[in-house]
Amino acid sequence: MRPVLALIIFAALCYAALTAYAGFRVARGIDDAKASSVVARVGTQMMGRDAVERLAIRKGNVPSWITGSPTFWLTLRATE
Repeated sequence: MRPVLALIIFAALCYAALTAYAGFRVARGIDDAKASSVVARVGTQMMGRDAVERLAIRKGNVPSWITGSPTFWLTLRATE
């Protein structure tokens, strides 16, 4: 029973780490796009944070099992 519990905990930690990294990468992509030109920066300000995040997730083909994780959204919002 103990190895099964350890395996479940390990899988949960790996999932949390993977989704946090995905959130970091999406936020990094948004920041890189904002830094690329003044037009992109003004466009992102006009669109709003939620619309920019949805666009980055859609363009990045981020799977829904990753975006469903709270750690993804915490990391995305914390690094933006």
